[in-house]
Amino acid sequence: MSGKIKLDKTAVVTVANSKGGSGKSTTASMLARTLGEKGYRVLAVDCDSQMDLTNTLGFTVDESLVEFGLTLIDFNKTIYQMIRSKGNVRDFIIPTKYSNLDIIAGDDYIGRIEFDLHHEYQREAILKKIMKSLVAENAYDFIIFDTSTHLGDLAANILNITDHVIIPVPMAMFGIRGIRTFIDFYNQFTEINENLSILGILMTMYRPNNKIMNERAQTLLTNIFGDELLFDTRISIDTNIEKAQWNNVTAVDYAPKGRATIQYHDLAKEVIKRVKN
Repeated sequence: MSGKIKLDKTAVVTVANSKGGSGKSTTASMLARTLGEKGYRVLAVDCDSQMDLTNTLGFTVDESLVEFGLTLIDFNKTIYQMIRSKGNVRDFIIPTKYSNLDIIAGDDYIGRIEFDLHHEYQREAILKKIMKSLVAENAYDFIIFDTSTHLGDLAANILNITDHVIIPVPMAMFGIRGIRTFIDFYNQFTEINENLSILGILMTMYRPNNKIMNERAQTLLTNIFGDELLFDTRISIDTNIEKAQWNNVTAVDYAPKGRATIQYHDLAKEVIKRVKN
């Protein structure tokens, strides 16, 4: 695509928050989709046992969901099996129907990985070892992780391979306060992984007409992170996101000209510039 900003290396981006209902999986899927549309090679990795990212991009490990238009994938080709077997990452990558977008699918067994890894040597570095060659070869422009709210060994593995963290924060008092738990966890890995940084704070479930709430929320976030870490793009509440989820597609595909689609395209532009800089 002409005019595309060329990246020097693969950018590993993790969308994370220990608070549920932040728009984390929506952000991961929409960012992967919009970056792919802009001509960037994207690998989406679903590490959340709810499998929203996997379902949104058209796949399932549940036979009962095939009737809703999802493609059944081999359970032996999921993120859980990849980490558990320490297999070749390339054997677990599945092309999606979208251009420039592949996925390593999730499953509901990923929650068991903590138990399976408990006695492993350097268990917090297993994922990095598995994916090291893929990242080094720059096979993708972006690798985007969707994560669980649980902060344990799996989250540690993801942060150890991550370059940039995006924290989606819903515009509600308890949602904003809840990010401190994640920040405390994140800070443990900044010395272990010298490439790790917060790319930006993304305001989600934004209500443009509620000026008082917006001002208070932005002030609180600024006090915690500073103005420079807040994305200019804000994701408004949009019913098209929920409708798209019921149809197992992204809002990009359900409502190409919808408010959320436009905003996530704007976010993708910001992400590209911040990663490049």
